[in-house]
Amino acid sequence: MDAAAITERSSRLMETFRCTKYANTRVDRMSGGSRQKINLIIALLHRPDLLVLDEPYQGFDYETYQIFWDFTQGFCRDGGSVVVVSHMHTEKHRFDVMLDLAEGVLR
Repeated sequence: MDAAAITERSSRLMETFRCTKYANTRVDRMSGGSRQKINLIIALLHRPDLLVLDEPYQGFDYETYQIFWDFTQGFCRDGGSVVVVSHMHTEKHRFDVMLDLAEGVLR
């Protein structure tokens, strides 16, 4: 990606995840939830077809949590796929498939 594309895409994603106020803040000075948002934005910059996310909403406030799920729904509607690794099973309705990894066996 060229610099202009990175700037445009990162600006749009920062607006989506409501973290434009951190545009000039060093990551090491952000809260854990804000760092998670930045990590997600970085993963999305190049418009991947597949996102593999490990506990992606760790540290999110409720509003950001909802934005995350709304975004992933749109991402999947647009042809992308998302794999979420999590110990939280309270959101079963959000997944097409759930697998359980126990004692090294995927079920």
